[in-house]
Amino acid sequence: MNMATKAEEVSDPGLSASVASTHPDYDENIEVWQRCRDVIDGSDAVKGKGELYLPKLPGHDTQAYLDYKMRAMFYGAVKRTIKGMSGMVFMIPPTVENLPDDVKYLLKDATFTGTPFAGFCKQVFGEVVGMGRSGILVDMPKVGAAEQRPYMIHYSAEQILNWREERRNGRMVTTLVVLSEIYEDPDPDDLYVMAQCDQYRVLDLMTVDEITGEPLLTPIYRMRIYRTFARADTTVDKSGYFLYDSIIPVKNGAPLDFIPFVPVGPEENSFRIQQSPILDMVEVVLSHFRTSADLENGRHWCGTPQPWLAGFPDKPTYQIGGDQIWTTSEPTAKAEMLEFRGTGLGALEKALDEKEQKLAVLGMRLLETQRKGQEQPEALRLRMMGDVSTLAGIVQTVSQALTKAVNWAVNWALASLSGDLEVTLNKDYDEMLLTAQDIQVLTMLWQSEGISYKTLYSNLQRGKMAREGVDSQGEFDEIQTEREEKEKLARELNPNYDEMRAAAAIAAQRGRGDQGGDQGGDQSQE
Repeated sequence: MNMATKAEEVSDPGLSASVASTHPDYDENIEVWQRCRDVIDGSDAVKGKGELYLPKLPGHDTQAYLDYKMRAMFYGAVKRTIKGMSGMVFMIPPTVENLPDDVKYLLKDATFTGTPFAGFCKQVFGEVVGMGRSGILVDMPKVGAAEQRPYMIHYSAEQILNWREERRNGRMVTTLVVLSEIYEDPDPDDLYVMAQCDQYRVLDLMTVDEITGEPLLTPIYRMRIYRTFARADTTVDKSGYFLYDSIIPVKNGAPLDFIPFVPVGPEENSFRIQQSPILDMVEVVLSHFRTSADLENGRHWCGTPQPWLAGFPDKPTYQIGGDQIWTTSEPTAKAEMLEFRGTGLGALEKALDEKEQKLAVLGMRLLETQRKGQEQPEALRLRMMGDVSTLAGIVQTVSQALTKAVNWAVNWALASLSGDLEVTLNKDYDEMLLTAQDIQVLTMLWQSEGISYKTLYSNLQRGKMAREGVDSQGEFDEIQTEREEKEKLARELNPNYDEMRAAAAIAAQRGRGDQGGDQGGDQSQE
């Protein structure tokens, strides 16, 4: 439940004038985040930035540059890498231990917009992998809303504009967070027109009573929303932002004494800016893009037939075609086609190969060329250890952040809660590394009774070599059923099937007996 005061009843011109201010660390990293975002978004986003990522060549006019940029190939390695890492983690859905039945609606709709909790976790994870920064806010609808229950909001790196932390009572406390948002403003004269407008959500801890000005014994969490002016008929001053809403969120009638926002990073969950795990890949992809532009530009000009003439009459144009003949009375005249020679394009092709291999080393396993043969399983395992280590760290921090957010949400929804909840993301990444040799060793261990069939099947499932949703007993029962069906079919095809099997069993037993007799004779001779 929330206590709210409408914008028209609140004024705070000091803060509203600087609400869009950004933290110095934000300013230092925004260009890096934008590079990562553009590369993740793909070819259109990168090419749309023009000379930011692909400078003009000397002498290029507008059309020549557009052609040069259009021919360039963008290598979508980064997005596929993020999808691959996400696929490894979310191959098994996240679990929430000790979640009370009364709040299991969070699993179906964690955001109040229909996004399931598993999908929300995937959003946070993908943002941390791609940008190195994310954030989760836990909120509750305002007083009077038809549905009163907590929900979570995910914020991207670029949306976390400003923050402040202070040391209070022996620990660091978040005292201010400013978040950038977009809201839709419907046109009252046209049902189908929606304006996209800026909005700033300011979360802070009040230490002074707004009415009396007296110091508060306990800080109070406050949320304020500032908006820009979307319409020409807005009666408020259009020079800046206006306070649209001010809310004091409460639990059981009492205000919260903390800001329910948790920053998420690949190394630790703090406001400290941490490098994106895929930043090195981003730089290589952009370099690959520029090299590709040069290569395709060279191929275009070198691959297009270009005749040259010497000693021919001057004409405005010479047509090329099967029905066109060029004639001249000059005996020394020449007519030939220009042909490219040299290693220039070969050097560019080699550079592209090197960069693609660099991307593979940096984490994109799917990008390796097959020209040199398949990589040996053990080499693949060793090369992936660094990626798995990075992935394990991200899984740990994201799990911790989600655990904190879910605990806040559940405690907000329920009067009391026994035991802490814990969100766990999948950590069994080695299921992607199960090789034919691994399967052979496991089978031999099972056949020699070194492991049980359950252990064998469990490893096969982790290695994606067995069906999901079928346990070891179910698989064993199906094996037995298939065996019985095969025997039934064999009997139908061969009436003497049972006699033949019995004879084969007797022969096999005699063979084992003969081997034992021979061994016994040898031992007696010794």
